[in-house]
Amino acid sequence: MADAQTSPTLYRPLGTVTLPIWRDKIAAQIAEAPANQRGAEARLSAEQAGLAADFAERLFLYREATRNVALLTDQLLPKARQSLELARSGYLSGQIDFLNLTDSERTLLGFELDRIEASTQRELTLAELSLIVQGMPPASASPRAGSPAMGGKASAPARANGGM
Repeated sequence: MADAQTSPTLYRPLGTVTLPIWRDKIAAQIAEAPANQRGAEARLSAEQAGLAADFAERLFLYREATRNVALLTDQLLPKARQSLELARSGYLSGQIDFLNLTDSERTLLGFELDRIEASTQRELTLAELSLIVQGMPPASASPRAGSPAMGGKASAPARANGGM
């Protein structure tokens, strides 16, 4: 190294020595790399398992909503309509009172609302399934609390036994 600003120019030798004092730290970092890789692989497999569980849950909700729609459409609504017609004819003939007629109408309307709610739930769940398949999981990871599948309201089969 030379210092030209001074008069006479000074020359100083420069030498560097690398001491192996960080050898343990370097060895620890080398050993840490495979552990980090295993941790990343574990997080990936946990995410995959979570995605599979979410998909299975949504598929179950879709199938349940489809079964509820079929039950309401094929069995409960026709029986409720038949019950309403019997109540109307009984009311017109004077065999039953107005309260029973309105109860039959309320039961039919309740079943129609349940069918619409089950159809809506089925379509929402189908949309969530399509988002999961596309790789964009829906923001709501848990099912809605008000859905009939989760006990938010009395389900249609429970009402069928007590309503008629």
